[in-house]
Amino acid sequence: MPASLFQNVYKKSKDLTGGEVVRGYDFNQGIDYQKVFATYRHTGFQATSLGLAIEEVNKMIKWRLSDEPIAEDEEE
Repeated sequence: MPASLFQNVYKKSKDLTGGEVVRGYDFNQGIDYQKVFATYRHTGFQATSLGLAIEEVNKMIKWRLSDEPIAEDEEE
């Protein structure tokens, strides 16, 4: 096998300890959709992306302009 092929195909693994633990919802507890969606963040790559998107949408839904501080150079 040519050395360049070997170097490009067989890469040294990276240490992933300390990352997020992948775990899904425990359906033995029955179905609670809020909890199911909350566990998407830790279920796998695509589910993690969906879970992050759900969290962001929930932040947008909860956000209110009245929660933001009024700058000194602005009027109420």
